[in-house]
Amino acid sequence: MEYNTYQIRNGYDKKTCIVHARMCAAPNVMYATAQNLDESGSDLFSHIMLSKSTDGAKTWSKFKPQNGLAPIVLDNKNTLVGCDATPMYHKKTKKVLLLGHTACYEPNASAPNGKNRRTFYSVMDSKTESFLPMKFVKMPNGFENAGNGSGQSLETENGDILIPFYYTSGANSYFNSSVMRCGFDGETLFLKEIGNSLGIDVSGNPRGVYEPSVIK
Repeated sequence: MEYNTYQIRNGYDKKTCIVHARMCAAPNVMYATAQNLDESGSDLFSHIMLSKSTDGAKTWSKFKPQNGLAPIVLDNKNTLVGCDATPMYHKKTKKVLLLGHTACYEPNASAPNGKNRRTFYSVMDSKTESFLPMKFVKMPNGFENAGNGSGQSLETENGDILIPFYYTSGANSYFNSSVMRCGFDGETLFLKEIGNSLGIDVSGNPRGVYEPSVIK
């Protein structure tokens, strides 16, 4: 295997940095997403940006913030931000889809509060090449704090998408991981079923099993 590296962006102001850079390949174009991280706290993300390449990843456009993925101010004044996202090209519908999860911040917080974790998705408008406003996968009871963070998903032969995610359940503070099967019609992602869970129930382990990916 041979590989080459190409620098998309440089410059560092020691206040913010670009993180979670991930890409997907669609016909005749590649898309990369990333977001700024505020280093004054922990996991302080701004909204997701997009860059594209039409020459096989040799050169990339300037990262552009996506208005559809701007932070959402909730009724309780907390802020919901989409993060840890991964783009993918859905062959059946010929759509570019962005999958990730949310972080929730209380006013003036220096870190997420660990609540309101949800799997979000955004479909790219093929005409404007920009992502549309976030939507959320509807989950059953027991998965209220569940999200697809930093995960690689897989399109099956019939167009279903296997989406890995992790969650906390009940009084347990540690994470379990699982995979959901979703249908996608080009606009809406809908849950079909959830597989078995993987977890480590070890006393004193505050994290568990998290940020899973799937590959075939």
